[in-house]
Amino acid sequence: MNKGTTLVIRGDDIFNKKNYMKGVKTVTLHSNTRVREFPTQEMVDSPTLKNVYILGRVLKFRGDLLKKLKLEKLTSIVYPRSVVATHVEYITNISEPLVLKELRIEGPGHKAVFHSHSNEQRVSLLKHISKAKNLEMLMLDGLDISKFPDAFFFQFPNLTRLSLRENRISDPNELNGIRRLEDLEMLDLSYNEDLKRLPDSITKLKKLESLKLFGVSKLESLPKNIGNMNGLFNLAVSHNKKINIPESILKLNEHARIEYSSEGSNNSRNGKMSPKYYYNHWKFIPLVPIRYINQKIPNNGASNSISYVNFNTGNTAMRIKNANRAATYMTVNTFKKLANARTKQGAEHIYRRRNDVNNIHDVYSLNGNTNVFINPMTTKMVKRGNIDFVKFV
Repeated sequence: MNKGTTLVIRGDDIFNKKNYMKGVKTVTLHSNTRVREFPTQEMVDSPTLKNVYILGRVLKFRGDLLKKLKLEKLTSIVYPRSVVATHVEYITNISEPLVLKELRIEGPGHKAVFHSHSNEQRVSLLKHISKAKNLEMLMLDGLDISKFPDAFFFQFPNLTRLSLRENRISDPNELNGIRRLEDLEMLDLSYNEDLKRLPDSITKLKKLESLKLFGVSKLESLPKNIGNMNGLFNLAVSHNKKINIPESILKLNEHARIEYSSEGSNNSRNGKMSPKYYYNHWKFIPLVPIRYINQKIPNNGASNSISYVNFNTGNTAMRIKNANRAATYMTVNTFKKLANARTKQGAEHIYRRRNDVNNIHDVYSLNGNTNVFINPMTTKMVKRGNIDFVKFV
């Protein structure tokens, strides 16, 4: 069917029609279509054809014709079947690579099995792509890429969008060359599941607006100088535990947002948040052994702690210093009970985060700020400097 300047191929019958390429700028092989051969001589001869989207199945690629196409945009979906080998092999025959502005090749992902010789094909593919110096968008998703042919692969002076989703990149040094893409605005490294960190050189991308790290399940840290990325407005991450987040993230633009998703979870904190909120809630704070002061159970312990348990020998608690009155004692159990209290404190303050609290140290490190939580006895914010830890003897 020819609609305006777009030809959507739904079967081989289209090739029997006269002048089917007249005025066609874009050819789309429909995703539910299987054709015997592709492309055709008519496509090569077309003076208007600029864009090709291969979404369906091709039984035989005409490599001799494909390399004669002078395209600005090429999209190819690679299927996880026997056609994979042929598909990748002929897509590497990019003719006139300097004409190409957008290239998208999407494979079956690392969960599918490639042919044994596919690694050689990937290397060949990447070498051919490196010749397309005028690319503005490059998407190489699900191709099982773990490394690049050489350190000079990322030399595309006009590239603004780069996607390397669902590959096998684990060595951050393989991504060092991305720093050369000075005009890059979007970088997607999502679902490279073994990637634990990014090279700090990525922070040299001053024009980068969006960095996507969804599904990087083993992520341990963010780049130390991420706060230097003045243009970064959207950082998308997903992890189920706290990670090393540099304090420099607080220097990001005040309008920047962290798009957080807890993989495989209905976590209520999913969604967009400010860098400060993200930093305070997901920064990994190394556990420091708590030193306890041995103390007898105070006579006023039960009344001054609003305790929901009786203090016994061997219990541990926080001792909160008060300027003009006896110290307040708080246990983990007290903290959790306050979370359920129908009070303004319980509704508005971090007592609500009772699920994060399993021991005294968790209470102590809930916030990244100086003030930790509200003292239930005085209704004033508690500072870490006013906290001691006691063990009753």
